[in-house]
Amino acid sequence: MAVRDVTMYVNNNYTYKTFESCNEVVHSQTGNDAIGVMCGKWGAELCTPERWYDYQGNATENPIAPFNIFYFYSNETTEFDDEGNEYEVFNSETLLCHQAFEGKVS
Repeated sequence: MAVRDVTMYVNNNYTYKTFESCNEVVHSQTGNDAIGVMCGKWGAELCTPERWYDYQGNATENPIAPFNIFYFYSNETTEFDDEGNEYEVFNSETLLCHQAFEGKVS
């Protein structure tokens, strides 16, 4: 049995903060914005938090994505699918790319 795809409900604020935390990192091999490499066809200039996440979870367009991740963005703490199933919306602390979580190496 293998994972074919995942559906993830994620908080809008979390996606924005994670995007902003690494938005100005420079890719050492190209000298360009690293976010552009991670945003596929959109590149750095047209990349948004949603486009970034969507590319990361697109196994068709992103050769390093192991399976599809379908993101649903929300400002709520819980969401319901079409069948009425309730899901917790993921929201977590974010740090800048150069920072480490307590007890971890950056």
